[in-house]
Amino acid sequence: MKLALFGISEIKVGKHNLKDPRFDKADKMVEADKKTYAQMDVIGEDQLLDADAILALHENKADLILKDLEFVETRLGRDPQPAERTALEKIKSLLEK
Repeated sequence: MKLALFGISEIKVGKHNLKDPRFDKADKMVEADKKTYAQMDVIGEDQLLDADAILALHENKADLILKDLEFVETRLGRDPQPAERTALEKIKSLLEK
């Protein structure tokens, strides 16, 4: 899974283990030979389009909404098919609210 950071510079990009105390407790109960944490790829703001999810601080929410709105308006300017146009217009109205 790829997680993009928007306006957060404190977390380094790259692979990160997702540590969960419940997993550690289960490992102690079963005494497994090997313990492997789930991993997540943390990517930078320049790769937002490749992300499965975006992590942003609350104070950066408006900037992220404006970025989405700009993307939608760009797509609408390219004369999309009727079904896509309808969907983009709905998204645009929600973003403007």
